[in-house]
Amino acid sequence: MSHSNPGKLAKNTFFLYFRLIIVLGVTLYTSQQILAALGIGDYGIHNVVAGVV
Repeated sequence: MSHSNPGKLAKNTFFLYFRLIIVLGVTLYTSQQILAALGIGDYGIHNVVAGVV
């Protein structure tokens, strides 16, 4: 059975939250740009196709 190091756990948690914030920012920016480029109708079709894939 392995024993967890509290410092390592805190560091990993920090990096996961940092990654989450970066991915959220990129996603919000790219979805805004895709919506502006495609328009509302094509954006919906894009989301349906991307969701299936």
